Amino acid sequence: MPIEQVRGFLDADGSFEAKVYLGTQKPISFHVNIIFSQKDEDVLQAVIDSLPATNSGSQPNKTISVRQIINQSGSTSKGCSISFAFSSDAGQALLAAWVTNPPIAPTKYLDLKICLILAEVSASQTSSAVDVVKKHLNPSSPVNTTDELTAALALLYLRYRMFGKIKQSRNPNLQKIEHYYAQTRATQAQIDLSIQIGQQLLDPIVKDYKNHCQKLETSNQNYANISVDYLLGYHMGDGGFTIQTVFGPNNKTFKSKFGWTLTDCSEQEPLFVAIREFLEVQKVKGLGIQHYRTYNKLVLSNYKSCVALVDLWKSKPLPKAKLNQYDTFVKALDLYDLASFKANLSEAEAFIGLKWSMNPATNSKKAGDLQTELAQIRDWHSKQ
Repeated sequence: MPIEQVRGFLDADGSFEAKVYLGTQKPISFHVNIIFSQKDEDVLQAVIDSLPATNSGSQPNKTISVRQIINQSGSTSKGCSISFAFSSDAGQALLAAWVTNPPIAPTKYLDLKICLILAEVSASQTSSAVDVVKKHLNPSSPVNTTDELTAALALLYLRYRMFGKIKQSRNPNLQKIEHYYAQTRATQAQIDLSIQIGQQLLDPIVKDYKNHCQKLETSNQNYANISVDYLLGYHMGDGGFTIQTVFGPNNKTFKSKFGWTLTDCSEQEPLFVAIREFLEVQKVKGLGIQHYRTYNKLVLSNYKSCVALVDLWKSKPLPKAKLNQYDTFVKALDLYDLASFKANLSEAEAFIGLKWSMNPATNSKKAGDLQTELAQIRDWHSKQ
């Protein structure tokens, strides 16, 4: 998987994690990780294979963690993840790729900016929270400290302003920041000052984040850092192809609708705007953004544009699970466009078979079933 695909995949199905450790030499230290999550293990294996080995071996020996997820509906599904520390060779390779092209997704952009600061306090035995705070605090700031615990708590304040932490705030198992206040036996004066300093550290990060979002939505070159490979990586995480079939009364008419969607939280809308403009330059037109309460969808429902989209990814490397979906969708597009489609029953039946073999895990959500649609397509064919 090219590094641009990895970057796109992280913007879709990646996150940043900053674990908190309490100690005697340092009041608080952070272990910062890059997390990739995906239900398909082969997608994560492609990420592992494309990044450098860990520090401890000559091969990328990361283990894919598999867990069972209980969905809100009560059904179960599989979740898989891998984690790379900022300090590992794989983490360093990603950080190097982000030097000139940081994450484009707004939430990932924000979290990286915070995590880069948190990682500094644990970079060596000699680094101190006071040094890190002094380095990043505006020299004209009215608040400052030489107290190590106060500085460490200011960095902890930053950690709890990461989008991932805000998103998880309703999780009852999430450790609250007050827990660390109690564990470190911080005085109220230390806590109050740490919050002031933490906010002073956060303000320029938020300003940078807002500028990033504005550029994505308004700049004539807002898609400059988006590439075909980046978009393919993002698609592997949050994208999907769809095929809908519509039969008219008594099966006298038949048509199919082809689509492609990206789904992500509402905060990523600036990225959707940039992707839409990037694709329009690539002659993939007709994209719309649908808004829901907590998430958005970037939707494409035009046959010719779907053809133009899949042509962008022709011959691109894809993990097995995603390659199967891509190949099935392309075969369905090709079949539907054949001049003989209406006259050849076997082609029409094969088309219906492709629809039901693409994304089989979602077949229970589709209207009808394979056998019913095969009967309908045969009846439609007999009336041509």
